[in-house]
Amino acid sequence: MIKYANGFRRWIFIAGAALLLCITMGDTCRAQSIQNAQLNILPDGIRLITLVRHNIPLVAIDVWIRAGNADFTAQTCGVTHYIEHLIFKGTPAMKPGDLDKEIEDLGSELNAGTLRDGVHFHTVVESRYWQKALAVIGNALSNPAFRQQDINTERPVILTELLRDHSDPRRIVSDRLTELLFPGNPYGMPYQGLAATISAMSQDQIVQFYHQYYTTHRMTVVLVGDFNPNEAKATAELVFQPISGDTSPTTNTITPPAGTPPNTDAIQLTTPEVGMSGEIGLGWKGPPALDQKADAALDVLSEILDLPRTGRLALAFSSQQTPPNATCRYISEKEGGIFTVLVTANSGFESARQKIIEVIGALANNQPPLPGEIFLAKQRVIGRFLYDTETVGGAARELGISDILAGYQRSLDRVSVVNELTEDDLVQAAQTYLNPAKAVCVELRASGG
Repeated sequence: MIKYANGFRRWIFIAGAALLLCITMGDTCRAQSIQNAQLNILPDGIRLITLVRHNIPLVAIDVWIRAGNADFTAQTCGVTHYIEHLIFKGTPAMKPGDLDKEIEDLGSELNAGTLRDGVHFHTVVESRYWQKALAVIGNALSNPAFRQQDINTERPVILTELLRDHSDPRRIVSDRLTELLFPGNPYGMPYQGLAATISAMSQDQIVQFYHQYYTTHRMTVVLVGDFNPNEAKATAELVFQPISGDTSPTTNTITPPAGTPPNTDAIQLTTPEVGMSGEIGLGWKGPPALDQKADAALDVLSEILDLPRTGRLALAFSSQQTPPNATCRYISEKEGGIFTVLVTANSGFESARQKIIEVIGALANNQPPLPGEIFLAKQRVIGRFLYDTETVGGAARELGISDILAGYQRSLDRVSVVNELTEDDLVQAAQTYLNPAKAVCVELRASGG
């Protein structure tokens, strides 16, 4: 059993209290700045979220599409990642590179990202250019060319990205854990795609998926910064052309197939390269993002485990001559969060697994979170949120991803939900979602070891 000495209790309580005062006194006002976000649902189904900030002449634009793993088949795994690449290849009237040039001419750049529950395209421009930038993005998303030549050109680029991901031991373990947590379910597929599906994906499959799911009813457009909110609605209605297809406002609800509970036996893999470090990972399925209280509780619990030097994981492995790299991470997802613990290990896999199980089990049983731990963990979660939403780009991303996962109100409530969590709430979340008997496990053993 891992015991927490009185000295540690005193230190963590004092440090937590001090950090609480520093953060809450300095950042409460900034936390409220996101509270002024407004939602308008346009006639074509677009969810337009606006947050006016006139303190700096910039506007962040973040356009989200609710298309992701819930819509995948075995043949279209990774299609949203493929479409993300192809959007940058332009429209029938634009050649590859023109889209980037149009945004660069405004003094900025266009970026994009693919996640399990959606894809987004985003930029930050001077406030005088925001309508032009939104029009460029709207044209690109409404009229992609999907030329066969561009599909052929991007295929090896995406395959190279996948190969790079496959050279990261932690990525290998994390992807496998997710697959085990959602057995026989598209939500467990890697949203970046598989080499086999990307290699075989046809132009017809890409175009069909786009027309079915990249509709205005599945779009959230976020504007944050120095703009006239009275112009936002008219501009958004003008620049996005309706696309026929699925008009439902949200993606399908994932229902795990009956009779396929997660496999809790340890899955053993071998590193694809000699010299790559081994890893052991344990994973648990969390609540859907819509359950804000439980979702926030698991976020706080992950911080209690992951605190530098004084976190429970660090203390659990501190007696080793060379303590391994041990981390805990919780990712909120629409259909069920993903809670993982990863530990670098080239040997002693069973010992590491038992140590992780002991640490996790203690949270819900004989060693519930201490007040000082809760203080520190809460303020790390809140501090990260405040930091992420301080810029116009960060605020736009947070509002957009929250809207995709559970509605934009999730962002507005985040700080208060975290602050109101009690020890009992954390223990209940640990008992409900972090049952050691329900953990999935992956061991990535070093080649030749």
